[in-house]
Amino acid sequence: MAKPSPDVCEQMQRILATEGWDRQLGEALFDAQNWHQSLSHPLPYSDALRNRLLDIGSRIDAAAFTTVLNRVRGSGLAGQADAIHWAFHATRPPAFDALVKTIRDGLQTLGLEGMPGHSPHVTISYWAPTRLAVQKIAPIAWRIEELLLVETCSSPYRDRTLASWPLRPVPAGLESQRELW
Repeated sequence: MAKPSPDVCEQMQRILATEGWDRQLGEALFDAQNWHQSLSHPLPYSDALRNRLLDIGSRIDAAAFTTVLNRVRGSGLAGQADAIHWAFHATRPPAFDALVKTIRDGLQTLGLEGMPGHSPHVTISYWAPTRLAVQKIAPIAWRIEELLLVETCSSPYRDRTLASWPLRPVPAGLESQRELW
């Protein structure tokens, strides 16, 4: 997974407050410390799998990149009739797809097939009280420079970081600037 920096989270919280969406979501709004970009589906925890994932993570060679959060949407979740998913959605730079593919390829070496791609987004609620049509927002540039391996804990819900790996540094320049125009 990747986690937005405190500055990016602050910008997201400001938009939620300005639009009144934080009040509209109420208790259904995720704590900002849990906001993240998933890069694979959750996997059942075991020490053996964790060790193999640590090995895969240490060998990932992918470039850092910038994505731009530029809209919020609330829609139903496939297969969950009562779940309404609100998220900040982002541009899809090629480096995002390259990172997801690299992770998926690593997981396939473990025999974990069927790991579909992910779209660039940050979920803020799975249990929103209402749907929300796509709402454009002031762009928030989010530089993703680190890959995290986490264990999700349920009570209270939080992600515990098991390992982190820096993505290959590249200048934040043309790869991200075109997304701002």
